[in-house]
Formats: sequence, structure tokens, C-alpha cells
Amino acid sequence: MGIRGESSFSDIFLQTVAGLVGEAGDLVQGTVGQDQSPEDDHVQTRHQNMAADNALDPVVRVRAVRSKNVQLGAMDPYANDEGQISLKVRLASSSCDRNVNELLLLVNGGWSSWGSYGSCSVTCGGGNQYKSRSCSSPSPRYGGSQCSGSGRKSRQCSTNPCPIDGGWADWGSYSACSVTCGGGTQSRSRTCTNPTPQHNGKECSGKDTVSQPCNTQECPNCNNTKEINCTHATGAANTTCIVDNAESVTHVTPLVSGACQLDTGYGFHSDSIWVTDGCDGEFTVCYIPVPPPPPPPPPSECRDTPDGVDYRGTVSVTVSGRTCQEWSSQSPHIHSQSDSSLEKNYCRNPDGEPRPWCYTTDLLKRWEYCSIPFCEPSDAGTVEECLKDPKGENYIGYKSVTKSGLTCQHWESSRPHSHSFTSSMAKDVNYCRNPDGEPSPWCYTTDPATRWEFCSIPECAKCNVDEEKGPNNTIIHKVSGQCHYSSHTRNSCKYTAKLLAVEGKTEVTLTLNTEDKTLLEGDTLEDCAKFKVRNGVLMITEDDCNNKMSAEQIAIE
Repeated sequence: MGIRGESSFSDIFLQTVAGLVGEAGDLVQGTVGQDQSPEDDHVQTRHQNMAADNALDPVVRVRAVRSKNVQLGAMDPYANDEGQISLKVRLASSSCDRNVNELLLLVNGGWSSWGSYGSCSVTCGGGNQYKSRSCSSPSPRYGGSQCSGSGRKSRQCSTNPCPIDGGWADWGSYSACSVTCGGGTQSRSRTCTNPTPQHNGKECSGKDTVSQPCNTQECPNCNNTKEINCTHATGAANTTCIVDNAESVTHVTPLVSGACQLDTGYGFHSDSIWVTDGCDGEFTVCYIPVPPPPPPPPPSECRDTPDGVDYRGTVSVTVSGRTCQEWSSQSPHIHSQSDSSLEKNYCRNPDGEPRPWCYTTDLLKRWEYCSIPFCEPSDAGTVEECLKDPKGENYIGYKSVTKSGLTCQHWESSRPHSHSFTSSMAKDVNYCRNPDGEPSPWCYTTDPATRWEFCSIPECAKCNVDEEKGPNNTIIHKVSGQCHYSSHTRNSCKYTAKLLAVEGKTEVTLTLNTEDKTLLEGDTLEDCAKFKVRNGVLMITEDDCNNKMSAEQIAIE
């Protein structure tokens, strides 16, 4: 209550404001001065009196209100979110109607609630979305201040990485052709790495490998093929590998990986192939074989076994030249042999004797052995004529001549030299052997003056051979290593060479027409070919004009 028992303006004002504040939920801007004296029955304002010429209403900032008989009218409340309240109050004094002042409390702007966030600006890779609010709760009036702060907020959205679809890189080069003739294929490929698909991106569409035909020319007729390994020798421009038993090579297919190209990485010439560094390995070779040697005597005129039980030939003379008696005859010698295989008077072995025999027509000689040669071995020409062990105890070749050129005596024979190996060695015909642990293979000789003699059989080893063209249609073989090397089987110039290291220097034992010659460093020998030793290498120059002077390397796997 106001002074003197009357409701004061301040009471009314405060009550009214409090009611408005209750409606707005905020506080009043400014205060009504309760601490002022009762005598201050006035409104402290900055104002203008309303004049009859329609002057502007006064603008009042209320500090304190003290008055009597005050009427409040046309009140318009406003509130903002910072607790400020403004009122437009018309005051009417009962005692002074004309002094009407209009009190205007400033209305500052207030923010509305935030709206919802909008959609993201992108679907992946990181974008923004926004929400807003307005300065309308309340809107600023009567010179009130605008809302402070921003009416817009943002936040990141869709931060997941975007899918990256794959793309093809450039095509690579085509691989080497799969064959040298007859139609092969070569291929090239590409990768899906430009870019690589990521984050569930799409893989590249299309093929990653394509192929095309190559070397479609017709292959020569090839009835003989073999696989050989040709290894490049360190330091050499290229390395030549002889194809055993080949008269000529017709084409070559590399089985090695990588881009080995014909005529640059590998090739062939005469009876050999050549390789360069990085292109060595396995090759399939098509070749024309060396013509076989003349066939051995017909099986009927030779025996395959020492006892000759399978002999079905027509020899009818004994070792001493006596004529055989007919098997069906009992004259001049009576006998009990009646086997149906005993034809006429041909030498046979019906009762397990050491070799074929017959009864003779000589009354003084009942029976006698026949001289039936052994059949040529079926593997003649393919057995290596060299020693695989120091003493040659495992030698199974067909050498039958001693180092001085004497012919070996048959092991089953006791003439001209008797011995104890007639039975145990009969199967070895008259080939050089080492049955008793001698330093090297040997044999009894057919010379009555020479009982036995060693045979000249080189040691097996693998030579390093380089081959190059020389002037005037010649070919030069450069042979190195401790090994045995021999001329090709078809060569008109026949030789063998045994290379040894003696006191650190190369020594070559050269055999020409059964004659041995020794070549040392710097020596030169001209015969059917030219031989010279230079820097530890045996150089053999041969005439290649008629394809007669190709060499064959004896290799041991």
C-alpha cells in the first residue's frame, strides 16, 4: 500500500509489472524506487509535453514512480530471454488531465528456440548441416537492442569417405611367344590400380589379360625332340650347348620364364643351341639325328650271349677249320643229340657248353667249339666312352684296342694268352675292362709278344665350350675345364682331347688316328683340324663349309 492509506502508483505499477512478468516469466528492466521519499510524488523521466501541434510522444525510461490517483491504461508487455521487460503505460492524473505522459519501457529482442538441423550438404566425404533461430521472442521494439549472438549454427555431417571406383593402368608389354613355330600365343596384362578401388568402390570392368597369336609359320617336320639344359657360362658373351646325337637342329622352344627372344636371347646353329646371360635353362629341341651306323651282322650270324644258346646262324666250321658233322648223322661219331633245333651241321649249343660247338667230320677230333662273333650291342653309339670313376671299374663301353693300337683278345678265349677270366668275363667279348682293380681298364692282346696292355680311355667330365664363326667358312670351338672332348660322330676329322690341369697349367692329350700327342700352353698342331692352346683354352678350328667339322661335347649328368 502507498502513503496515507492510498494505493500508490508504485504499488499499482509493481503489481501490474509483476503480473505481466508472471505472464512473460521474466524480470523487469529497471526498478521502481522504493527507497525514495513519499514527497517524490512524481515520475522521474526525460520527457516532452504533448502539445496541441501533435508533437511526438515522450519517451520515458522509468527509474522510479510515485504518484496518487494514477490510472494505467493501454499496457503492452514485452519480454526477452534475458529477463528484460518493457511496458507502454499511459498515465492519467485525475487532477491534471492535460498532463498526460506516455511511459515507454524499451523492448529488447529475444531469441526463439532453435529449429531442427537441415539436410547435409553432401552424402559423403564431409559436409555441413545448419539450424537457425529468430530474434522474435520478443522482437526488439521501441529502440530495444537486437539479440546478441548468432542466429545460425552448423555441424559436420556425412564424414564417411566417398567410394572410389577402380581404374585400369596401362597395358604391359606382350610376353615371349609360347613356341618358335606352328602357332603359339603371347599375352599382356594390366592392373586395376589407377586408382585402386576403395571404400566399396566398383572394380574395373573388362579383362585384365589379353592374348594374341604369334609365330604362326609352319614348323619343319620334327620326329625327334629332346629337352636339354643350357647354362650360360659366367663372363662369356654366349654359351653353346651341343645337342647329343644331332646332325642338325631345326628349331628350339625355350621352357624358361622371362622374355627370351629368338636370335637375341637364344638361337641354334648346326648341331647346337646357344644362350645369353639371363636366358639359360631348359629348352625343347627339334633335331635331325645323326644317321645310324651300318647295321650289325644279322642276328643269325652272331651271338647275343656268351654261351650262344640262342644262336641260329649257319656257321658250320670249328675254330680250327674242321667241318661240322650233320646232327642227324651218327658218322663218324655216334651221339645222342636229337633236338629238333639242331639243323644240318650248323654250330649250336644244345647242352650248356660255354659257347656253340659241333661234332666234326674228322675221325680223330670228336667235337670242337665254333668261332661265332658277338652281336653288336644294341646301345652301341650311345654308351659314353669315358671313365666315370678313377680306375674305370664301372666302364661298360666298347673300346677294344689298347693304347698302342693292339687288338684285344676275347675274354672267353685262351689263345694266344691263357688266363682265369674265360668264364667270368666271357660276356664282355674283347672290350677293355678292369676286373682286378688295376689303375685303369686293360685287356689281353692278340699279339703273342704282348700279354696285356692298358687301354686309352679318357675320364668323363663336362667341358665349357664356346663356339664362334671364324674366317673362310671355319668354326672355332673354345674348350676349357678338366674334361674329355671329342669330335662329332659325323666328322671326317676324328679326334679326342683330354684336358688336365698340371701344376696350374692346362695340358692337352690329343688323340688323332690312335696316336697320342701332348699340347702345352702356346703349342699349335695342324692336322685335319687346327689345334692350339692359349690361356688355358684349347682352340679347335675346323672347316664348316660342308658341315663336317662340328664338335660334340661328352657330358655327364
